[in-house]
Amino acid sequence: MGDELQILSAYYTFFMLMLLCFI
Repeated sequence: MGDELQILSAYYTFFMLMLLCFI
């Protein structure tokens, strides 16, 4: 469960970075 949360957090951070670069 902990690993899944870590992966989800990494995906969220990546998505946020992509959005920031796009804007």
